Amino acid sequence: MAWVYLDDQFPDHPKVVAAGGDAAWLFVSMLCYARRFATEGFIPDAQITRLTDRRSPRRLAQKLVSVGLLHLSDGGWTIHDYADWNKPATTRSEAGRKAAAARWSKDA
Repeated sequence: MAWVYLDDQFPDHPKVVAAGGDAAWLFVSMLCYARRFATEGFIPDAQITRLTDRRSPRRLAQKLVSVGLLHLSDGGWTIHDYADWNKPATTRSEAGRKAAAARWSKDA
């Protein structure tokens, strides 16, 4: 199971307030998608309509771009500063292997 890091002040951040609730929910869903599939913050354009049941999800994504929470990328969208707050999948995998090795090497 993967975990998404979300600051408890997220709802009050000026960018989130400017984007509005529907766009903010899309952003949270995008964070979950990126973490679950280890995309390093990239969301394919085709996935946008699957991440929210709100109308005009691309318009909401564009709103996230306008406030600086997303960047338009070739073939989709990239979460702003994703790597600053989320370890790359390779780092997480290596940490998991080390932790498992440490657990298995202990005497029972």
